[in-house]
Amino acid sequence: MFLLIGAAFGVALAATILIGQYVGANNLPEAKRVVGTSATFFAAISVAMAVTGLALCRPLLIAMHTPADSLPLAVAYMRVIFSRCPVCICMPSWGRCCAAPATRRRRSTSCCCRSGSTLR
Repeated sequence: MFLLIGAAFGVALAATILIGQYVGANNLPEAKRVVGTSATFFAAISVAMAVTGLALCRPLLIAMHTPADSLPLAVAYMRVIFSRCPVCICMPSWGRCCAAPATRRRRSTSCCCRSGSTLR
């Protein structure tokens, strides 16, 4: 789980770099495209991880020889963890994508992630 979250942060950092480069080059349509693509990517990956984890949590715990008396509690715990995957992965990644345009040194910018807002 932590390895996957770390990988998500790495990809989010790469998206932030691309957004910063496009904003610095004043290529705002391309920056918006990268924001949309990375947000969609993180949402899809996190939902896929959550669904897979929820479906496989009991078989994984049985394969790890979890004691029978603690199995129901361990399954409940893993279901909570996997159901929160979209929040754990998407929120930090979304924040990094939104923070990149705000670091621009010229005029103030708005986050293009918010509905109705555009980069200036």
